[in-house]
This record gives sequence, C-alpha cells and structure tokens, in this order.
Amino acid sequence: MAERQGLFNRLIMGKNNMPDFTPEKLPKSRLALYWDVLKNNFFKIFLINLLLVLFTLPLIGFLVFMHFNREGFGMAINGTGNFGIGYPVITDAESLYSSMLTSVGLFETFGSIAAFFVIAVAMAGCAYVMRRLVWGEGVRVWTDFKQGIKSNVKYFLFATFLVSLPYFVVRFCFIFLPHYDLPDWVRILIQVVSVVFFVFLLITLMYFCTQCVTYKLGFFDLIKNSLIFALGLLPQNILFFALSVAFFVPLIISPTTLFLSVPCGGVLLIFGYANMLLIWTVFNHYAYDKFINDHVEGAKKNRNMYVPTEEEKLRQKLDYIKTRNTIYGSAYAARKLSSIDKGQSITPLSSTFNRNDLLRLADEKKAMSDEIEAERESAGREIEAEEERLEELLNAEKEKQSKKRKKK
Repeated sequence: MAERQGLFNRLIMGKNNMPDFTPEKLPKSRLALYWDVLKNNFFKIFLINLLLVLFTLPLIGFLVFMHFNREGFGMAINGTGNFGIGYPVITDAESLYSSMLTSVGLFETFGSIAAFFVIAVAMAGCAYVMRRLVWGEGVRVWTDFKQGIKSNVKYFLFATFLVSLPYFVVRFCFIFLPHYDLPDWVRILIQVVSVVFFVFLLITLMYFCTQCVTYKLGFFDLIKNSLIFALGLLPQNILFFALSVAFFVPLIISPTTLFLSVPCGGVLLIFGYANMLLIWTVFNHYAYDKFINDHVEGAKKNRNMYVPTEEEKLRQKLDYIKTRNTIYGSAYAARKLSSIDKGQSITPLSSTFNRNDLLRLADEKKAMSDEIEAERESAGREIEAEEERLEELLNAEKEKQSKKRKKK
C-alpha cells in the first residue's frame, strides 16, 4: 500500500503519482508557451502586475486630480457664452474658459511625462523578470526586479525621454490645434497621423524593452534594431498591439460605462499590465529566434519549448518506422492489404456441398493467401525504401550541420 502523502509535502514536492518530466512535455508553440507561463506562474505574474500598478499610481492619481481640476473650472466659469453676470463680472467667459483648459492640458502633459519616468523604472525590472519566466528560469520576483532595475534602468529612462517628445506632439495636436484657423479635415488628418506615429513608437518601445533585458547592445543599436523589427513585422505588430491593449480600450473610450470599465479595471488590477508584457515578450522572442539568434554566438533558440530540429525529426521518424512492426504487429505492415470488400473472395458452401466444392474452397483460400502475402511484401518494400530515404536525409542533415560548425 502506497504511503500517504501529507499536504505540506505535496505542496513542496508535488504529488507522488505525477509522471516524470521529459522535454517532450514542454510547450511546442508560442501560443502554448504563453498559456504555459500564464498557468504555471500566475502568482508571479500577479506580483509583476502589482509592481507595475504601484508604479503607475502616480500617473493615475495625477490624471484623476487634473480631471477634477478641469471639472472645477467648468463649474466656476460658464464656458458656453458671455453672460457677464455674477461677481466678479466676467466679460469674456468663453475665451477665459478656453485659455484655462489649454493651461490645464499643458500642465497635464508635462505632469504625465514626469510620471512616465516612474513607470520606466518599474518596466526595467518587470521586463527582466518576465524574460526569465518566459525562458523557464528560476524567478524570485523581488530580487530579479531589483536586478533588472540595476542593470537596465538608464536605458529605459533615456528611451522614455525619447518617447515623451512624440507624446508632447500628440497632446499639442489635440490641445492647441483647435485654436488655429485650420480646415476641420486638415486638423483631423494631423491628429490621426500623430496618433498613428505614436502607436508605432510604442511598438518600437516594446521591442526596445525586450531586447534591452536580453542582449548586451549599445543604446543606438537597440533603437536601430527595434525600428527594423517594428517596420519589418508591421502586420503582426499591429495584431499583437491590439491584443495587448484590449483591456485598456474600454477604460479610455468610455470610462463611465460601468459594465465595461469595472470588469476591465479588475482584470488590469489582477494581471492586465503583466499580461501585456507577457504577450510582447513571447512574440518578440519568436522574432529574435527567427532573425537574430542564428547569428549570435552562444544564443539558444526556442527556450522553454520543445521544438525538434530537422535532424531530430528525421531521427524520430526513422526510429518510429524501424520499431512500428514490433509495436503494431503484422497488421500495420499490411496496412495496404485489400479490405473485406476487395480482392479475392470465397464462394459460400451450399447446404449440400461435395468434394469438388471443398477443393474449390481450398483453391480460393490459397489464392487469397497468396494475394495477402504479395501485398505484405509490397508494404515491406515500401517501408524499407522509406527507411533508406530517411537515412539519406539524416546523413545529409548531419553534413549540413557539420559544415555550419566548421564555418563558425
């Protein structure tokens, strides 16, 4: 009788009846890798998200304060017309209200930029922790978070400074352009172009973040590579950008719609920020494996995944072919034998059969047996030919890998 396992021992060592872990049980695709990291490290992802939320609080608090400030101006000054009533007398309420909104918008822009630098500090640590999770490395969230900040914060702060300039341009287009005498279509076009350009820069920034915590590159090399990836994989980038910000959109478009904002806000507080970082880390490392890591000495591809090489695939297929007769018996070797409705048939004996009927039955059985044996031999020859072909492909793949190693 198996010894009963205590609760504490199960938590530390796992269940006794768990099967042994093998590389084949690792995720085999990027989507499977995403779900595997999310499922097996959810508490750590929650902690990463909590750190991001804490460092985002200054920005959220500042924006809430500015919102109430703006509402206060609207209550104090009637911005719908020049009534000239009340004390003190306001002779041009509409112009004064517009001027105050412009001042508030400008102050809000600079305050938001200052808060971005606080978030950049958290991103330096969290991007490093997330990269270790995706690679399947051991993670201690707080320790690795501090290590990520120590190693990468200067790059993240400078990148934030560069992104804050386009952000100011976008805010300028929405705050100041309405005061210029421009056709509506020109103003709208400029605003749309500024937003599209800023989104492109955000995509570039995500590549910058994941590269910064992965490779030892200079700042301008990081920017150059990030721009190349942002442009070269633009359709995929747009798709993953939309997926990563899906929970933010309802809060931006309609923050007062409770049935949308409350669930999305709850998701963001639990794992939404970290989920955005996880999506970009998994996707970006797919791009790095495809375009960079073959040219980086010592770089390992498909970390925390089981993706067999061509040589391994050929060897597995060859081993399978050589052993399948043992596994499945002669029935598999004769997989192309005629079905019961094809080939030779046996004439049923009548109720009053004689010796000639028995001789005919023996001949029919002999013909059917010969047909089956011929088809069995044909299937065997096909298996041997397939083995030879795979042996040749395997040898060719070995030679190819050997030449690559010699070139290096």
